Amino acid sequence: MGVIVAARRNVSVSPRLYGPIAVLVGLLLWEFVGRFFDPLLFAPPSAVVQAWVGLVESGELPRAASVSLLALAMGFGTAIVVGLAIGMVMGLYQPAKHVLDIYVSTLMAAPMIALLPIIVLGFGLEVPGRAVIIFLFAVFTIIVNTEAGMSSIKAQYLEMARSFGLDRKQILLEIRLPNALPGILAGMRVALIRAISGMVVAELFLALTGIGYLLRLYGESFKTPELFAVIVTVVIVAVLASGLLNRLARRFSQWQRGMRWE
Repeated sequence: MGVIVAARRNVSVSPRLYGPIAVLVGLLLWEFVGRFFDPLLFAPPSAVVQAWVGLVESGELPRAASVSLLALAMGFGTAIVVGLAIGMVMGLYQPAKHVLDIYVSTLMAAPMIALLPIIVLGFGLEVPGRAVIIFLFAVFTIIVNTEAGMSSIKAQYLEMARSFGLDRKQILLEIRLPNALPGILAGMRVALIRAISGMVVAELFLALTGIGYLLRLYGESFKTPELFAVIVTVVIVAVLASGLLNRLARRFSQWQRGMRWE
């Protein structure tokens, strides 16, 4: 019995391998199921990989990705700056929160697709117009999470800090920000996913180049392997970027626990 238990322990799988194993099982299942469907409806991974290689070698996918990532960088980068600034002001000053909260809530609930004609009239169909759409998809999530993080610290801890002689700048840099940063990064992770969705939506409806344009092109021409190849590319970009922000959030959460302002 002891030998059996020891053998089971030796073959135990590390939790770090759960994700890769799940992906591998999903791909095998996808390949198996895909071979029983019409390729026009459900292309297997082998066909998708072949299509992806062709798109890369032809330069079509890299060109589209470079245009899309430029708009994403402009829109999401601006959303970070504006979202952090407004969220910090709302978290630090109650009058600002009362004034701005109704606008943030209203615009966050508004359907962004309905604003596309106005954005096109104001900023055009090129990269600036798409960047504005990406900005609108992402900024309100950053504002809400930043405001929540900045205002989450308890009042007694702030009073304690003031009693030890800390000024407002020290309280902000040494107490509020360490306490809020993990939540802010978590909000940025969600906002990044929304920004990528906004990028695809903008290019589906507006652009003649970019990832969204390829999705529309291959969808309308029923080139399912190429369509899936572009979708997989978008998913990979989203997963890698989200994973990076998640790692940053975990690292700063350790800083937060070390500060013990909870």
